[in-house]
Amino acid sequence: MRNLRSSILTALLLIGIALGATRWADALQQSIVAYTSPLVGAALRPGEALTPATRRVAVVIISGLGYQAELELAMPNYDALRAAGASAQMLSRPPVSRAAIWTALLTGVWPDLNNAPLLPAGEAAANPRSPAISLDHVLAAARAAGMRTALAGSAEWEALLPAGSLDASYFSPGEDALADGLVAQAALGYIADPQYRLILVHFSQLDAAGRVGGTAGTAYANAARQVDSYLRQITRQLDLSESVLMVTSDVALLADGQRAGGDAVPPALPFIMAGQNVISGSFDPVEQVDLAPTLAVLLGTRLPGTSQGSPLFDMLHFDPAARVVNQLQLAAQQVAVTNTYLAAIGQTEAQQLSYSDLAMAHQSFVDGNQAGALQLAKLATEEARAELAAAQAARRTTEQLPRLALSGLALLVPMALFWVRRLARAPLAGVAASAAVVGFYALYLLSGHPFSFSALDALGGLGGWLAAYALLAVAAGGCLVLAGLLYGTPRRWWAAVSAGYDYGLLTAYLSAVPILFAYWQHGSRLSWYLPNLTWVFWQRMALGQLAAAAVAALAWPWLLGLVTWGVDRRRARARPRSRGWDPIAHLRR
Repeated sequence: MRNLRSSILTALLLIGIALGATRWADALQQSIVAYTSPLVGAALRPGEALTPATRRVAVVIISGLGYQAELELAMPNYDALRAAGASAQMLSRPPVSRAAIWTALLTGVWPDLNNAPLLPAGEAAANPRSPAISLDHVLAAARAAGMRTALAGSAEWEALLPAGSLDASYFSPGEDALADGLVAQAALGYIADPQYRLILVHFSQLDAAGRVGGTAGTAYANAARQVDSYLRQITRQLDLSESVLMVTSDVALLADGQRAGGDAVPPALPFIMAGQNVISGSFDPVEQVDLAPTLAVLLGTRLPGTSQGSPLFDMLHFDPAARVVNQLQLAAQQVAVTNTYLAAIGQTEAQQLSYSDLAMAHQSFVDGNQAGALQLAKLATEEARAELAAAQAARRTTEQLPRLALSGLALLVPMALFWVRRLARAPLAGVAASAAVVGFYALYLLSGHPFSFSALDALGGLGGWLAAYALLAVAAGGCLVLAGLLYGTPRRWWAAVSAGYDYGLLTAYLSAVPILFAYWQHGSRLSWYLPNLTWVFWQRMALGQLAAAAVAALAWPWLLGLVTWGVDRRRARARPRSRGWDPIAHLRR
């Protein structure tokens, strides 16, 4: 009776674990979809216009072109632009979805704060909030300065850009060679019209060809040559003596056609800038958030209000006085962003040091000390950014301490209970539970799924095969328990049931370890900041595994008991009958 009561209590516990893990996984997924940057709605006073370096800028984005691929592909016009202008590797940050990258390029804000949808387009479509850019961006700055803007590219841009961002646009419904041809035609028309000062062009056929046949296929090489021919036409149409042409990418591809870059190692992308006042040469790596403020300084607009990047001054010729003025504007903008962000997360304002250095920089410029003003402005910029990072770290640490205590209790209390209870065949159950957990992740990786946040493209798709992998892994570990039970002397069926439930509890415990670690790091769901995305993904996947494993552990012990009873019955029949043999002895146990 005691064993039966223990099995019933264990079954109820497993039911509670399955329900709790399911609800937690749903809440986490919803928080990912609804994540909102603290900068949304922040009131920032628009900055002053910068000193321009050119009259017109065209930006060409070639999807599917990685930093290494550009060095290996046969693209003579692209190579000529790189040789004539400034080139560098462009660094990005996760997530690597198009919406997050495009928003970073236009706002100068990293994905953790730019409020772009974190999941790909399929999931973003179900997002209750609008996917349109909700922060200040360079297109809005250009229009505020009286400049006309145009865009030719994929239809995904139409949902991303707020109404009124463009004066002219062409959105292609496809991503093949035909679609890129229409995009090139529209772009050439905008470039031919001098009224358009900022023109964005997006080619997508290279990405589409690579995802189908890989980057080593002929389709990818042919698409590269076609895009290169469009670059030749754009370069001829755009007068680089009074204009600037930028060429970059949003996503890179691996050799097998999969998107490059994960949560820990984002893809390396190319960046080229050629034209008026551009210094030729190869430069140190730049960041995606540098593109928007660079566009602002090229055209002479205000900086995007929440931009975290810096104009690429080292790549541009500037009058010394104009260079100092632009750096002062950047420092003032960075101090304002820091104060706004600190207020949004409930922290104190920026330290007086950044204000003091900024004031001293202005005074030095008024006094004619341009070199001193430039250095003080750079120092104020660095201090403001350091204060923002320090405030983030301080609040995260404050929130992590109580979660660390809870996570520690959640790990230690079950261990103590396991020790007091003396689990049936504990070594066997422990080995089997470890095999079940390891087997789950092995099945996931062997199936070709990336261990990356980008794999959370849809709850339903992930939940389906996630549960199947967990069930298979639990079954495999259960077979080890069964083999151990059947080896040696016969076992009673209720002992097998007890051992099966102990195995289920250990499997659930080991499955919960990454969940508790992630809870310590960032909590039960996303809140005011974007944490390490690898741990967010692992937490979401482990919750699905835990729910499925707990459900499987409800039925598996009884299957173990049934098989054990059957084997014991066969063994009893196979034994020679001795004098005094009792035919119903197995029922008396």
